[in-house]
This record gives sequence, C-alpha cells and structure tokens, in this order.
Amino acid sequence: MRRKICIILTAVSGVLAVVILILALSADRKGPLITFPDDGSSYADGEADSALLESVTAIDKRDGDVTGTLRIVSVRKSDDGASASLVYAAKDDAGNVTTKTRVMPLAGAAENAGTAAPETQSQGAAAESAASEAAQSEAETASASSAATDEDAATPTLEPETQAEQADEAVRNTLAADAPRLYLKVHYVTIPVGGKFSYMSYISQLTDDKDSSATLSQRINVGGAAHSGRLDTSTPGNYDVEYSCDDSDGHKSNVAILHVTVQ
Repeated sequence: MRRKICIILTAVSGVLAVVILILALSADRKGPLITFPDDGSSYADGEADSALLESVTAIDKRDGDVTGTLRIVSVRKSDDGASASLVYAAKDDAGNVTTKTRVMPLAGAAENAGTAAPETQSQGAAAESAASEAAQSEAETASASSAATDEDAATPTLEPETQAEQADEAVRNTLAADAPRLYLKVHYVTIPVGGKFSYMSYISQLTDDKDSSATLSQRINVGGAAHSGRLDTSTPGNYDVEYSCDDSDGHKSNVAILHVTVQ
C-alpha cells in the first residue's frame, strides 16, 4: 500500500513538473516593438508629448497594437545643441516594458543651418531689405517683447530632473497594481573621469504588493549603456543606464533611466 502511494505521488509530481515547465516556456517575456516614423521630424523645446507620439507605434507579438501605452520617459539634448535624444517606453498586457531611443534634430539648429546658406539677393536689394526690416523691428519691439514675456510666464520650463521624475511617475501609474515599482534618487549625475560608479547607490525605493525591498533588490535588471559595456568611467561622455526589476511572480516594473555624464 505504501509503495502504491509513493508511485502515485511520484506520478503526480512528474505531471506537475511538466505543467510548470509548459507554463514557464509559454510565458510572455518579450516586450512590444517600438517603431518611429521616418519623416524627418525635428524636436522643439517644450513640444507636447502628444505631438512627439504622433505616428509612433508599439506592436506586441501576442497582444497586437499597444500604442496606447507609449510614454516619453526622458528628453536630453546633445552637448553641441544640434539634436535631442528622446526615450520612449511601451508595455504589453503581461507587464513587459520596452524602451527605445529616438534621436531628433533640434528645430532651432535646423533653422540656423538654413539661414546660413548663401544669399542670392544683390547687394542693393539686401541693403534695402535690411533697412526695411530694421524699421519694422523697431516699431514692433515693445509689443513683441511684452508678448514674449507673457508667453514665458504662462509656459515655465521645468528642470530636467523634474521632467524625468514626472515621466517616471506617469509610467508607474500605467502599471498593474501587482507590479513592482522602482524609484531613483536622481536621474542626472556627473562623475569625474576615473571615478567609481555604483549602480545600487542610485536606487531610492523598491515596492511590491508581495515581495520585500530586499527581495526585489536581488532581482534588479540593469540595461542600456551598462548592459552593452559602453559605460566607461575612464572615458568622458554621456551614458544612459536603464534600471528595472521583476518580482517573484514575474511581474515587470517600470524602466527608470539614469543619465550619467563622465567629465
């Protein structure tokens, strides 16, 4: 009798193991594919997210079109002021998050390049045009200055750190209630050439409906420049480090980006 019970328990264990293996292999662990339009768009300071999300798509292999989950996580201008790097994020129904960087020329830089082209006007026509423009400019200076002041007061520019934290919070708000949340202490940091970089020291908080912070800290995923090996503290430059984690149930957290400048 005891032998039969052992055989039955062994068979049941084997069946359970097979079921667990099948579930694990069939689990959705791949995030959606983000695609940007090839339309030569440029980025303007203060441009609305709705405009920057236009024509950008996120397609998941299992869930189909998840474009509605797209968010802009961060915006960072290049050192030469010629372009901006925008990080987009999207997630599928399983909580898998994908991030992708889009590099766009700055609208102002493009306009400056256009005005730098050789003029085809004759010297006489150019002088006449300049005189006319100067007179018009003088007449409109007071009203234009007042309008610009009012506009600036109405649309204040947020600091990059504030923008990044607000973008992170927007992404966290899209997560399911049982998904973990990851918070960074800061999103922009500068370290000297040759200095030490500790990944964990920039994480402020890890929360989950079940797992403790200690458990989640063992399940941190580091990507971007850190994962590719491009983060080199001996070489000056700008590096983006991506942080995320998953809990013991396999739920994915938001992806937070730390912008590291080595100089």
